[in-house]
Amino acid sequence: MIMIKDENYFDNCATTKPFTETLKVFGEISENEYFNASSLSDESTKVFNKLTDARKTIIHALNGSSGNIIFTASGTEADNLAVRSIKSSAHCNIVSTEGEHPAIYNTLLSLKNKGVEIRYCPLKSDGSLNTDILSEYADGNTAAGVFMHVNNETGGISDIKKAAGIIRNKNPHALLICDGVQAFGKIPVNLDAWDIDIYTVSSHKIHAPKGVGALWAKRNVNLSPLIFGGGQENNLRSGTENTAGICAFAKAVEMLEPVNILHEKYTLYKNQLSTTFSDIPDMIPLCGEAPNIYSVAFKGIKSEVIMHMLENRYGYIVGIGSACSSKHRTNRVIKAAGLPVSYHEGLIRISFSPFNTAESVKGLGQALKNCIINLREK
Repeated sequence: MIMIKDENYFDNCATTKPFTETLKVFGEISENEYFNASSLSDESTKVFNKLTDARKTIIHALNGSSGNIIFTASGTEADNLAVRSIKSSAHCNIVSTEGEHPAIYNTLLSLKNKGVEIRYCPLKSDGSLNTDILSEYADGNTAAGVFMHVNNETGGISDIKKAAGIIRNKNPHALLICDGVQAFGKIPVNLDAWDIDIYTVSSHKIHAPKGVGALWAKRNVNLSPLIFGGGQENNLRSGTENTAGICAFAKAVEMLEPVNILHEKYTLYKNQLSTTFSDIPDMIPLCGEAPNIYSVAFKGIKSEVIMHMLENRYGYIVGIGSACSSKHRTNRVIKAAGLPVSYHEGLIRISFSPFNTAESVKGLGQALKNCIINLREK
């Protein structure tokens, strides 16, 4: 079995390797500051204050001084908390897309099964929300708009500010929810300047340990808790907080590279791959504007076969779509983006991190090209 080098791991949309510094914070707090933030001892108060500082760090990074942070156990839980807080009725509708992450898509389906109308606005070819026709899907009975900021499979960036304006124009009281898990730390986020109500993020997508998500909500938004108990997180998410994980999350946020530097570096990586793949026939790039995601679909080849060959023969790991639904055969995202049926099973997603190098990107490109040539010769 080939040992995978850190620089050869290209499935960073699925999860990231934690930074040494975030693991250090996690370990130190787990060992030395393990006290319960809800208790009344002096040590517990210190831990509670660390949680407060972590909230401030994330709010600052989101440019979200108009809202508060609720910590959860994952981005999926944060998305569920957001969608379950929509005040729906038999006469209302919710506008979303077929391209949402399963945490949003399947939660909306559960509401649909209870009689709520879900309207799906089409995607553009890069997987982003088609705001040009969004107004056709919203009306005065629209209770919420629920949209992903960066598509996790194609890298398409949706114009969330424009989408919010369109929905508000139809119903000023509609709730605007945005899944920001793939955007946070990769592209600029300015929640105070956008008219949205809820934004969700996740720790393990930005090089912190797994086990922490966060929901940012405007102060006037009424959330409906999913979990009841001791009333932690302002009575919105009961259960003892994961202090070590939350502080490690905040440390990762502090370590984020400026998005303009990431954009410059990752754009070079994407251009390098495009050059390498330029003479491969029956291939469709699905590259949105997110700098860290390069997706491409191959005709007549199953992505699982390509992925395993890349890993076992060449020592590279890539993604084949959303890690949370990659075991399901049908890829509704690329179908919604209008990709021809013959390409639906051949999606490869390459997502970058600071551990990748120009040399490892070059090696991946050539290895993937070799895989396609070899598979088509069989």
